[in-house]
Amino acid sequence: DESSDEDNELTEVVISIHFKKGKLSAASFSYTTYEIEIFESVEILNEDYSIVDAVIMDKRPILIITCSCGSPKFHEHVEDLTKTLLRRNSNIIRKLAPKHFEFSTCRERVLQMNIVNNSGEMTADDRVNYVLSVINVTDEVLVCALGALIYYINFASYELNIHSANALSTRIYAIKPMDLNSIVGIDYETYRSLQIFDPTYRPSLKWVGTRTKEGLSLFSLFKQHSTRLAFRKLRALMSKPINDIELIKRRHEVINFCVNPRNKTVLKDLKAMMTQLKPGPIFTKYLDWPTEKAKHWLAVYQNVYYGLLFAETCRNYTDIQLFQQIANKITQEMYSMVHHLANILDIENMKKFDMFFVRDGIYAPLDRAKKRYSKVSAILNKVILYEFDTVPDFIRKINLIYVPEMGFMLVIPFWADDLDKEDLFLPYLEFKFCSNRVAYYKSSRCLMLDEIYGDPVVDIIGEECKIILALTEYLENHIYNVVSLIDNITDLDCLFALGLQARYHNYVMPEVIEDNMIQITNGRHPVLSGYQEYCVPSDTFLAPLTGHNMKIITGPIGSGKTLYMKQVALIAYMVHIGSFVPADQVRMGLLSHIHGRIPTSESIMSYSSSLLTEFRRIGAVTGNNTCRSLIVLDEVVRCTSEIDSLAMLASLVNHFLTKGNNCPLVLISTRLSGLDDCLQQDYRIPYYVMDFKVDDDKIIYEYKLKCEKNISSFIFCALNAVCRDKEIVEAAKQVYDTLHTGENMLPYCQLRLKKTDRYMRFLKKFATKDVADEYDKIDIQNKIQRYFYNCV
Repeated sequence: DESSDEDNELTEVVISIHFKKGKLSAASFSYTTYEIEIFESVEILNEDYSIVDAVIMDKRPILIITCSCGSPKFHEHVEDLTKTLLRRNSNIIRKLAPKHFEFSTCRERVLQMNIVNNSGEMTADDRVNYVLSVINVTDEVLVCALGALIYYINFASYELNIHSANALSTRIYAIKPMDLNSIVGIDYETYRSLQIFDPTYRPSLKWVGTRTKEGLSLFSLFKQHSTRLAFRKLRALMSKPINDIELIKRRHEVINFCVNPRNKTVLKDLKAMMTQLKPGPIFTKYLDWPTEKAKHWLAVYQNVYYGLLFAETCRNYTDIQLFQQIANKITQEMYSMVHHLANILDIENMKKFDMFFVRDGIYAPLDRAKKRYSKVSAILNKVILYEFDTVPDFIRKINLIYVPEMGFMLVIPFWADDLDKEDLFLPYLEFKFCSNRVAYYKSSRCLMLDEIYGDPVVDIIGEECKIILALTEYLENHIYNVVSLIDNITDLDCLFALGLQARYHNYVMPEVIEDNMIQITNGRHPVLSGYQEYCVPSDTFLAPLTGHNMKIITGPIGSGKTLYMKQVALIAYMVHIGSFVPADQVRMGLLSHIHGRIPTSESIMSYSSSLLTEFRRIGAVTGNNTCRSLIVLDEVVRCTSEIDSLAMLASLVNHFLTKGNNCPLVLISTRLSGLDDCLQQDYRIPYYVMDFKVDDDKIIYEYKLKCEKNISSFIFCALNAVCRDKEIVEAAKQVYDTLHTGENMLPYCQLRLKKTDRYMRFLKKFATKDVADEYDKIDIQNKIQRYFYNCV
């Protein structure tokens, strides 16, 4: 079933990560494209392994290779990542012995890689020259990571149960750099809390389908506009937000092409061509397992033909750089491949009979075998008349048939009910076997036909197998350019999905600037606006200036605090994947990190308590940010008492503010009061509340920010709406004002006021009285006790 092949498609990638002497490097190999990607070593400071997170998030490997004697904290980080992100235990990690990471040995492995170009395998000198041109062999950590990877895919990958992994020396089509320097740092919790997509993934070594249905998310919005070709690549694109301004502008060119109504017909034709293409993993799998299935060869032909047709269409739009890149992928060999496939394969008969057919006149031995087979039916009808002379007279019914691999045979139904095996032996006939009360014999004429016509079906299959093997070998030697072309078309399909979403929902192109700021005018929540017609717009301005680099938002539950913070973070994220955004205008500088800490349901897979998880989240935010980081904190430190939570929140805010010009852009929502009293006096932070209005004693949320320090107005409006006794509301206002002014709060009932006034008069009189004798002392003592009793 073709659909099941696509559904069970997994990311057949093995990665090797090596950490040594404070430097980290990585290399990956894909069993679907036969490409190696390398990441040159970088220095790791303060045990910041975010590069490891980016590599695993991007590649989604089925196996991770590391050195067994590496840093314990590095291994602990990788194991935790496989549990939380990949939802797998440590059996996905292979810790190889240090001897496999020895520099000189790994260098020899790298120089002896089985690299294949379009014309076949390279010579030893060509291979060395190619490796030296793309790999810095003086980078010790990189060479060790790559050498261990080559060792595994050549000698130890049999456990992966991948057909291509069983070769003694796996072929390699290309070596590419792994570009992670321009990736914006986003951890898996941010992806999940912002509803970008569910980052958890469960790869399987046994090819068991492990997909889960995507819920309400930004990915599900884009996915509905993409073809099956780009489902997996779209997730990969969304997991790699970038801060490369040139690449973002190139993506904007494609989305502008989709938004332009003049290109509607062309875009429809391009999308139709994409539906005829198969993803690269399935395409290469058909060549790894060459068969006579018609759908496999039709898929190969369609991929080459429609891929070439798509690239030719892109030649008409060379002003768009990504279209120009696809057009430049066209080679003369692609035209030759289409020509050979069209001339060799009988496309019409393959679609009609779902069998492998070769056109007549292509291969003479095959034509002769087909000609012999075409005469079999007529020969059987002629010879059957003479076969009655070879059977006894009591046999009234016979037949002559041709069975592949057994030749021509005489078929005689049982002539009696109680026949045993000895009764089936007849004179002048060679008994072969019986089945379903029918006996099969070889007569002299059958043997003569076998000599004259041979076994035409077996000959046809043999000749077709020769053609299949020769065609497969030819395609494997030249297919890399086609696989690379389909990969570029898949990337373009992802951008088409972003463009169609922008066209249907009136997105605008953001202005990417050099300054570190975020300015959003009438921004809308990307996920919410995608599923309902109207979404309340709101403005945002964040910049590294005093009073603008941090906002503290308060408001009651349900007023829209979380929605607003998600909206800002999602728009910033969409800018960094090259998408248009739901707003009237957006001006934004490129960020280095986006951290979102928004409460979600906890999972037992976290292996920690809620409080420990909260500490870990705060530690990840404070330890990995720059002045170009966006941090969104919604109801943080909510797992402790109110005093402790306030202290932790204040220390977190003070930590950010003490960075001065290096302070990140921060949005914080909280319902804790008294935060301003816990902050350092040198800093002033703007406070905002979610706006509301009262209509017929009903509170209606506006879902917009209003610059206000507290939410007292909302509290008393809510009291007026639910409380009929206005005196209680007035008393509450007096208590609230007294608490915030620091004055003594006195009782408000008239009886208590009278008693208080009497006590004060007594105290004043007592203060002026001169106590001389013992009698006066006893009298005063009795009065004090009487007053104390009245107070109680």
